[in-house]
Amino acid sequence: MGFNKGLSTIDGLSIDGGDFALTSVSRGVAYETRKAVEDSMAVIIGSECSPSVPKAQARSAENTSSIERQAHSALTVTRKDGTSMAFSAELRLAKETDAELLVYDTSGRLLSRTDMAGGTIKRADFTLPQTGVYVVKALTSEEEFTRKIMANY
Repeated sequence: MGFNKGLSTIDGLSIDGGDFALTSVSRGVAYETRKAVEDSMAVIIGSECSPSVPKAQARSAENTSSIERQAHSALTVTRKDGTSMAFSAELRLAKETDAELLVYDTSGRLLSRTDMAGGTIKRADFTLPQTGVYVVKALTSEEEFTRKIMANY
């Protein structure tokens, strides 16, 4: 575990002997690694499941909803250049609708509220005051998209 300029990290974390990353880095932005259930099982109705021999089958790809996967990748946040605290958010939607970008610090204080411009691909720029962890939300009338980012120089 390490502490550096208000940033704390956990190094060498492993689960069942394998490495486990809490964050990922893309284009100079560190963000929380998505947590997902790796195994999903479906019980067949009328299969007379018992505790000793459950009759379950792995859910096939064609029966798995892609909504969760799409919602996670719909909002992306990238650094505008490699040196400043200026960022750009992009939201990809299935249909054209109004969207608003909200940026919060870890205490829950609203730092920025911006209307996102564009059709089905919305964009908005924002600047952060200092290094730290921030929550970026994109809101439409029907959906909410959230990303946690770590901004540093």
